[in-house]
Amino acid sequence: MFATMTDALLLAAAVLLLTSQGQSYKCDVREKQCDIWLVIEHGLTMMKEKSLTVVQDGLLFAYNEPNRTIENTVSPDTVVTADGWLEPRLITTVNGTIPGPLIEVHEGQVVRIHLRNALLAETTSLHFHGQLQRDTPYADGVAFVSQCPVLPGQTFVHQFKANPVGTFWYHSHSGGQTGMGMYGGFIVHPRREAAPTAAHDKEFTLLFQDWNHDWDTTVGYLKMMTGMYVHGQKDPQYGGLSGVKYSAFRIQSVLINGRGRYRVNETAPDNGAPLSTFTVTQGGVYRFRLIHAGSVYPFQVSVDGHRLKVIAADGMKLKDPVMADSVILTPGERYDFELVANQSVKNYWIRATTLEVRTQHVGRAILNYEGGEPADQDPVTDGRQCTEHEPCVVVNCPFLHFADQDSHQCYNVEQLRAAEKMPHHVGRGAHNVKEYFLNFAFPGTTFTPASVNGVQMELPHVSALAQPLEFNTRCPGEGYRCADDEVCRCTAVLDLQKDEVAQLVLTNLGVGQGWDHPVHMHGHSFWVLKVGYPNYDNHTGNFVSDNLDVDCRGNPDRSLSFCNNATWSNASWSGNGVDGLELDHPVLKDTVNVPTGGYVVIRIQADNPGVWPVHCHVSLHLEDGMFLLLNESYPHHRQPPPGFRQCGDFIF
Repeated sequence: MFATMTDALLLAAAVLLLTSQGQSYKCDVREKQCDIWLVIEHGLTMMKEKSLTVVQDGLLFAYNEPNRTIENTVSPDTVVTADGWLEPRLITTVNGTIPGPLIEVHEGQVVRIHLRNALLAETTSLHFHGQLQRDTPYADGVAFVSQCPVLPGQTFVHQFKANPVGTFWYHSHSGGQTGMGMYGGFIVHPRREAAPTAAHDKEFTLLFQDWNHDWDTTVGYLKMMTGMYVHGQKDPQYGGLSGVKYSAFRIQSVLINGRGRYRVNETAPDNGAPLSTFTVTQGGVYRFRLIHAGSVYPFQVSVDGHRLKVIAADGMKLKDPVMADSVILTPGERYDFELVANQSVKNYWIRATTLEVRTQHVGRAILNYEGGEPADQDPVTDGRQCTEHEPCVVVNCPFLHFADQDSHQCYNVEQLRAAEKMPHHVGRGAHNVKEYFLNFAFPGTTFTPASVNGVQMELPHVSALAQPLEFNTRCPGEGYRCADDEVCRCTAVLDLQKDEVAQLVLTNLGVGQGWDHPVHMHGHSFWVLKVGYPNYDNHTGNFVSDNLDVDCRGNPDRSLSFCNNATWSNASWSGNGVDGLELDHPVLKDTVNVPTGGYVVIRIQADNPGVWPVHCHVSLHLEDGMFLLLNESYPHHRQPPPGFRQCGDFIF
């Protein structure tokens, strides 16, 4: 029940729909303000209220049902099945579901998210990934940065204008709650007085997650930190294509919109658990919005029998769409593609495959042509066979190229072009570009923290944005790096002056490289001007040696340098003088993968006052401290809203 009649009237601006894919909030385009209620609480997989369910012959039944016939099945829409593992697993739900409700709003609408923490003993927070929060930095949703954490039983109202248009998502920014299921899609549509003829017959939003059905994320994090022991044995190194390492994160399956299947081993059949289904009509044109909501592994997404017209990256339209056979997403990234339903009327597999080399995990969903096979019937289709003469095109490879025998052709992120031209005063006409090098790595000897420029992030004990005078954990000196070849623990802060053009060189070099890092920036979409890849073996595609464009300084032996104080190897490079920058239509993103042994050059204008996190979106790296803050235009920070809560240490 709503607390007041006013609450009930406000809710009318956001219609809650129940579909076969879960809950969906749709805000009326005519409304200036849209109110949405989200409740965060614990739950268990495979439970329907107080009854355990079980998968048998591809159907869901009550565990104690003696007569398991089609008439006695349990609807998968009433159970969080995840990958169908019988033993219930602890989850963190939004309005009782995984993923949480899809939220659809319109550009410029005032969105009010009423977040209630109904967890038993955990604090929480909610970040709207990719939303710029101009003039509303206190709604960014990062505990101990933009706000205090939301305590159990408390409610926090996020109020902000939806901007920009595109595919975004929301997720917890407290501990490992995102990996427990606390996430959902957040779509911003263009706002028009009268809707034009639809360019797409329908839209679908797909959220991907790497899933462990044995452990919650805290157990997974501690096992990663102390040694991945399973049944008394230590798991071997986790690795991927190009020779990259993955932090030890053991998974059994991949979920698409909260559903997947597991198999005991590579040769065993899967367990037949329910899958997500997307129904199309032959001849129609459909928009698919892909969101990587997972913890560690990149996913290569494809649709059997269909080509993908990639039209947007991280919500931003592309100038020249790319025809591809698949697209790769790293954690936090989003890509949109158009699909023309021009194949025979039957079912086709949608696949999300990890880039692991030891054991690939494949998530599946079903593309169902209306009027053909039953929507939940498993397809019998295969993916396209790639050949040397007709290679498969892959958008957003996190490396330069595949091995020769894979017959895949990479279309890398720096080759994409944004629909809008880069502003002259930030691009070719930029003067006095300020340049900062940020190294994302695991440096050290016996102490190897996840860090930026050697700093393992210590979160403030207060809200850094709301209580700046009480913020006393900031790193000394420049504030965003340790001394050469040292590691330290403090709050890394990079100060940016109002309206300065800041060029950030995101590096992944020195003794602490070896892992890729998808880096996300709050408060901005940034221009990707260049990617400097390492050297790869031309035949195998595997990493050979670091890119030498960057001088790590510090230890003369480059392989031992912590790369805390890097610069360009060529002293003439800086600002617009860096060789190979794209300054006309560089792609706009808010999350970009920094390849091990390489670097990415991005640029922003500091025109959004606030305190904005920049961090790796691999959850294990973030939790371990790969995180710094942009303190942007400090004298122009807005005062907190009236009654905004403060927090801090409780000391007598």
